[in-house]
Amino acid sequence: MRPVFPVLFAMAVAVGCESGRAAREEPKRAQTSEGGDSLARKVGEIEDLHAPESVRYDSLQDVFFVSNMQGLGSDKDNHAFILRVSAADYAKMSIFAQSGEKGVELNAPKGMAIQADTLWVADIDVLRGFNRLTGAPVATIDFRQYGAILLNDVAIGPDGSLYITDTGIIMSEKGVLHPGGDKIFRLQGRSIQALALTPPTAWPNGITWDKRQKRWLVSRSIHSSAN
Repeated sequence: MRPVFPVLFAMAVAVGCESGRAAREEPKRAQTSEGGDSLARKVGEIEDLHAPESVRYDSLQDVFFVSNMQGLGSDKDNHAFILRVSAADYAKMSIFAQSGEKGVELNAPKGMAIQADTLWVADIDVLRGFNRLTGAPVATIDFRQYGAILLNDVAIGPDGSLYITDTGIIMSEKGVLHPGGDKIFRLQGRSIQALALTPPTAWPNGITWDKRQKRWLVSRSIHSSAN
């Protein structure tokens, strides 16, 4: 029997992201879950990224890691990179890992998590590990034999294990297809388990551990063309 993973939905989000530069907008009022208003304030901007997918803050270096695709979200084109951006000055950035250079392979990097000295990155059907200081590749864990279709986000659980969502979609020129998947994997050392989701969850996307409430929060992707 597979371990049961209770799911609390945090929100619904759209699949993918727009390419190009971030929109230049004034602060807007946003509706909160309690029905009140909160001020959404822009704090910075990084221009001319093609398809930034995910951001992870590294408190040790005071930097943000930004995963960036350059093709479609399911393309194994070895054409992607991860930026390292100074949290103190967004204009200070450098390439942390570039596909095709220094032994790096990256196809469509998405969610990331930091565990000790390793930055883990979800990349379609494998999990890639990089030294968080140097960007050197240190591990590749293959999820294909477990039926992974689109690994999307990575989080560290209270037990120190990695939890990885599989949204179960294919992002192609034909649109977004949904052949299945819909899993959350737990990685303990090099042991991989597919968890039984309660309730059953279609298109699990983002995942994080809520330390205060001692619960998992999982967001779902929604796309009108998914089938």
